[in-house]
Amino acid sequence: IPAIVAALYGSSWHLVSGPTTAISIAIYGAGSVGLSALLGAVVNGCAVRTSVDPNEERLKLARELAAT
Repeated sequence: IPAIVAALYGSSWHLVSGPTTAISIAIYGAGSVGLSALLGAVVNGCAVRTSVDPNEERLKLARELAAT
């Protein structure tokens, strides 16, 4: 399995199988894996979704995808 597939599958699987509406989540990094985790949080209805990244362009995209 390519490393990128393993990384995306692993981070997404934990997110999809666990969070609920009562959960707040902080995601460190708004790259491809972090944005995938953010979308998983949106799908699962997490109440507060915080994304942290030093790159302002990535944070802008995260906010467009419903980071609070």
